Amino acid sequence: MAPEQVESEDELDHATKKSDIFSYGRTLFELVTGTVPFAKVKNQALIPGYVASGQEEPLPDDCPVALRTVIHLCLFKKPEDRPSIDKVIKLLEADSQDQVDQSANQNNNDDLNIISGYLSNLATMSNK
Repeated sequence: MAPEQVESEDELDHATKKSDIFSYGRTLFELVTGTVPFAKVKNQALIPGYVASGQEEPLPDDCPVALRTVIHLCLFKKPEDRPSIDKVIKLLEADSQDQVDQSANQNNNDDLNIISGYLSNLATMSNK
């Protein structure tokens, strides 16, 4: 539930695209951490106050930077500061393409190393 929904007497009054973006950020958080938000809080009655204040929980160190950025943007306290879904998609697609490019470069380097090793072995064998 987004902070503006927690602060409202009728949470449905504040169900908007921006509150959906907040929920998407929380869902990503759960996927990355494997836990629900504020899982370590013993007194569950305190959680709405944490949400309303915009308090964030840490993400694991191994969370990819782009995903970390998207999560943080989605969880901004003020709805107007959160990105549109189009912006979220663009950020995730750009990161996905970067990972594909990096993987392709790594595969090309691996292929070149294999070919280089093969040619080196051929050269060694022909010198014998």
